[in-house]
Amino acid sequence: MRSHASAFVWMIWSRHRLGLVASAIGLALMAATYPFLLPRLDHRVGLIVGSIVPVIIFAYVGNLLIFADEVGSLTTGYPRHMYTLPVRSRMLAFWPMAISIASASILWLITALLIFRPAGFDVPAVLPAIWIATMVAWFQVLCWLPLPGVLVTYLAAFGIWLFVGAPFLLLAREMVAYETLVVVGAAAMPPLYVLACLAVAHGRRGDRWSLGIDRIVAGLLGFRDRLAGRSRAFRSPAEAQLYYERTCQSGIILGLMAAQDILVFLFALLARRDNLLACYMALGVILSTPLLISGSQGGSLGRWCPIWVKRRDGLSFLAVRPMTTEALISAKYRMAWDIVWKSWVISVAFAVALVAIRRDVHVEIPLMESFLRLLPGWRGILAIAGGVPLLLLLQWRMATDNLVPAFTGRRWIGDGMVLLSTALFLGQVALAVWYSKQPWILPYVVATAAWIAVCFVVVKLVVGSFAMRAALRRKLLSGRNAAWFGALWLVAAALTIGMGAVFLPDGWPHAPRPVLITGLLSLLPAARFGLAPVVLDANRHR
Repeated sequence: MRSHASAFVWMIWSRHRLGLVASAIGLALMAATYPFLLPRLDHRVGLIVGSIVPVIIFAYVGNLLIFADEVGSLTTGYPRHMYTLPVRSRMLAFWPMAISIASASILWLITALLIFRPAGFDVPAVLPAIWIATMVAWFQVLCWLPLPGVLVTYLAAFGIWLFVGAPFLLLAREMVAYETLVVVGAAAMPPLYVLACLAVAHGRRGDRWSLGIDRIVAGLLGFRDRLAGRSRAFRSPAEAQLYYERTCQSGIILGLMAAQDILVFLFALLARRDNLLACYMALGVILSTPLLISGSQGGSLGRWCPIWVKRRDGLSFLAVRPMTTEALISAKYRMAWDIVWKSWVISVAFAVALVAIRRDVHVEIPLMESFLRLLPGWRGILAIAGGVPLLLLLQWRMATDNLVPAFTGRRWIGDGMVLLSTALFLGQVALAVWYSKQPWILPYVVATAAWIAVCFVVVKLVVGSFAMRAALRRKLLSGRNAAWFGALWLVAAALTIGMGAVFLPDGWPHAPRPVLITGLLSLLPAARFGLAPVVLDANRHR
């Protein structure tokens, strides 16, 4: 190697050349096709559809540019093998940060100037490049600092609000000039580099800054145990596993959710007294947070180690743990259910507090009037009584969607499913915007989606039946739990069919009413109950 820079570039290129080549080919194809394809679509639809591939590329390349010991994990620290290089610590910090900042900025400039602008979209170039570069540098500093993993998780969320959310709000409300944000973002780079040098120097010596976090966490866990009246002895390994899952997974996720709700709550309180829109936006964000958290953090629930621990592909005790595969999966499912109902307790508490404090704008009156006008009388009561359980079940399904891919023990399957889910979500948003512009095509779309959903229901039931049979034959699942899952699914299916029969409108062409109602069953979880034990057992014995 002729220079330090070329050595660091080679470290990334040699390990991830296939992914980087695929990303470059994707950028080239977008630059060649977007100017001809996107102008044919509605402006907003084209922007959303055109963002699907760039989002995936940015997610992949961004994880590589962090320079973490484990790609994509902020809690793993600086790559330990690089500490042995005959280079000063400040160079170990400078070149990875410089390469990452330059690569992220260039990637955005290519996307904005060579892909979106030729397609007719006036996308800003400089400020988003500064934002992205600042975020990458912030994530690098957090990853390299010898901080407790719990603190890194919260600081990462805080950085997103500080470096992206706050500038966007200030710019949207015209409280600061565009040029000012550019200058402030560029000025943040030198302090971040100083922190990076400090992080690498202390990490190279093996330091660890606890900052009292360990004692605080231990005190909180002890207080929780005393409050719940729990003794130190567990009655079974399954109970100990559930306690472990709740401590290492659900507590962190619910803490992140509460921190986000606090920020949104303060945003609504600090808004002008006559700003009704701010209150409505805050209520919408707070009440949608449980679903967003379940969808975004569900991929981390498949980890068999805490979020702040390095390895994501499982621990050695997974194969020798003195408990059945069924007990391990049961702990995951129960932990996901804890996240579901506790997230709603937190959101409802913040929503009620916001409505009570901002009584001057009477936020609740228009909402109640709209609800009673839309669902008068017994229909409103039925919507609440039947909709709430189905909403909780839907959220639980979202939280456990990525468990089966994670149970395979193959990271490319788990991470690939997360990227696929993101692409499908953006695609659905784009289709919804497109349909809103062409309402005449909506009946045909509903009919097509209904028949596809019915086929999906059949496939899920067939796969689930075979998987359940295999799990029972291998004694990976007890007959009692299999009967419990089947009864739960039948009750949820009956409730879904009943709600669909009451609230689905009549008169959809090309889609009989039974097909529409049956298609709703595709929202219910089915195959995962049999697939999870089969897949996890294969992973434990491979």
